[in-house]
Amino acid sequence: PSFSTDFEICNVSFFAREDVMDYQMAIADQQPFGVFRESWSDGHVRFITLAVFAEPSMVDLNTPSSYGHGWRCPGIHGDIVEGF
Repeated sequence: PSFSTDFEICNVSFFAREDVMDYQMAIADQQPFGVFRESWSDGHVRFITLAVFAEPSMVDLNTPSSYGHGWRCPGIHGDIVEGF
């Protein structure tokens, strides 16, 4: 099975802006139909949309302190580097 750990809270009014909607229409409904031809996921499209149209102060990226991948790998000097 595949499990997703992504969690997003989005401001719908941002995505309803005319310029953002024009962009969304261009990548989905107009040739060359990149979203469908290249199999872009909704997460990729939202990420690119935010990168292009959002001000940095509009985006809050954080990793919950209780979340962890639990991986360990050797560092360059043989030290163990813990995942977060």
